[in-house]
Amino acid sequence: MKYLQTFGVRFFENSKVVRGVTDGKKVTGVVVENVVREKVFPARKVILATGGFYSGGITLRDFDNPRELIFDLPVFFPIGVDNWSNAKLFSDKPQGFSTTGILTNDKLNPIDADGKVLFDNLHVVGANLGGCDKIFERSAGGIAIASAYKGATL
Repeated sequence: MKYLQTFGVRFFENSKVVRGVTDGKKVTGVVVENVVREKVFPARKVILATGGFYSGGITLRDFDNPRELIFDLPVFFPIGVDNWSNAKLFSDKPQGFSTTGILTNDKLNPIDADGKVLFDNLHVVGANLGGCDKIFERSAGGIAIASAYKGATL
């Protein structure tokens, strides 16, 4: 933690990011809620690492409408019940629901269904990334570390 602080990283305990602040294709800050109030923190760059589907960064209240909660980004997921899962949980094929996440370009910027970049200074990393089954591939740790490093160095 002290190492990161030497580079200007600040840590806030008992706080939760509740939404992003945007202006066109730029993220200008994040709204953080703590026990007392909400506060806007300006940002030049944001890394979205909310943990994806399994950790609550992406929710599925309506079966056909998964949601990313901070920036309301479009979420990739397999369409159709037959593509959502395999009959056998531990089969030799990926589970469709595990591929749920946000699609990005090579700079980890979120993209829409047409491949258009939504925010130039937002980078999606780790379990938020869609299109691959990190559990089936046994790549979750590698994807988390590699994408976090790339997102931080862009």
